[in-house]
Amino acid sequence: MENSKNKTDNFLKAIKKYADEQRKLDEVAEIRPYIVAVSPSDVKFGDRLELHFIIQNIGLNSACDIEIYAINLDWKEPKKIIEQGKYCLTVNSKVEVNPKFNFNETIYYEFHYVDLKSNLYYQEFRYDYSSNSFISLEPCNMGKINTTN
Repeated sequence: MENSKNKTDNFLKAIKKYADEQRKLDEVAEIRPYIVAVSPSDVKFGDRLELHFIIQNIGLNSACDIEIYAINLDWKEPKKIIEQGKYCLTVNSKVEVNPKFNFNETIYYEFHYVDLKSNLYYQEFRYDYSSNSFISLEPCNMGKINTTN
């Protein structure tokens, strides 16, 4: 009888271990936000290029506290061109943005945003002048952020 109980306990432990492993695999596949920049239209002021474009969440989770940074290796640090907290995009939602920034300064940009589980994501995107379009790269999960009050 004791041997049968041990087998049952071991079987239940194995099922729990398998379920935990599957949950981890789901987290690796990441039901995550995925932001894309689309439909750029340009406004030129002499040598200054300002872009108006749409950011859209095509991922499977909301993206909140979205910031956009311009990146140039000649700068000491990235320039924030969209402030945190201004936008929160649910799944398949979109919003037009009009950053006051000279897009002739660089072609490299990054989205920073948080999902509903407080995971911080960085996602690079680039502007291609020749095709007047953006290329969005895969989001990078930077881990949980502290949300202590």
